Amino acid sequence: MAYQIVNRLEQMNKSALLKRLHDSVEEHKKKRNKLHDIWEVSFHWKHCSNDSIKYQKLNYIHNNPCSGKWKLAVIAEKYVHSSAGFYATGKQGVFFVDNIESIKDIVLNPRNVSRFA
Repeated sequence: MAYQIVNRLEQMNKSALLKRLHDSVEEHKKKRNKLHDIWEVSFHWKHCSNDSIKYQKLNYIHNNPCSGKWKLAVIAEKYVHSSAGFYATGKQGVFFVDNIESIKDIVLNPRNVSRFA
């Protein structure tokens, strides 16, 4: 899809827009010969409306560094940048962690999020 967009822009002689798309490519991506950045990086916010979803997301966050292409740790509790160790041992690690249960009203009620701002 992205190649088709670039091709269409080239056919339409939209050189200014193509330049903007080219200039938006991060340096490390340019080294891999990426010429244009079509899609904007985004954050996908998920309202955790119940405990099941909340713990599903927490487990995903904890297990992500141990799976797929990352393989940053064999078990989540051993990954230094993860809060999994806190949940397993109760001891704070490199970063301070609030127990998810202590922020239940904030997780379940997005109007209270300003308490963290």
